[in-house]
Amino acid sequence: MSFTQDEMRLIRKAMDLFGEIYFKAVGNSMFPAIRENQLVKVKKIDLAKIKVGDVLVFEVFGSIIAHRVVSTQHKNFGPIFITKEDNSQEYLSSKYLIAKPEDVLGIIP
Repeated sequence: MSFTQDEMRLIRKAMDLFGEIYFKAVGNSMFPAIRENQLVKVKKIDLAKIKVGDVLVFEVFGSIIAHRVVSTQHKNFGPIFITKEDNSQEYLSSKYLIAKPEDVLGIIP
């Protein structure tokens, strides 16, 4: 899903106010855990509590992505999360994405 900068500000404000938001899933990248058109709840989480196996929701160039955390690393500027879609069988797939702290919206519990 792609959003304008104003829409992203509104989404982030809603997360700050309510601690959770709902989205309709688009695509099959997280199948079978999340199905296309499924309503998913995104819950705000302390970055220190994100762990391998969590489904992380984050912003990438105005799009909101849900991928599973496969690794976490700690850098000078804070944690980074290596993520991958569930619906990819390739080990070295280009479907890996890195989420920085400022990109994270929350997790799908």
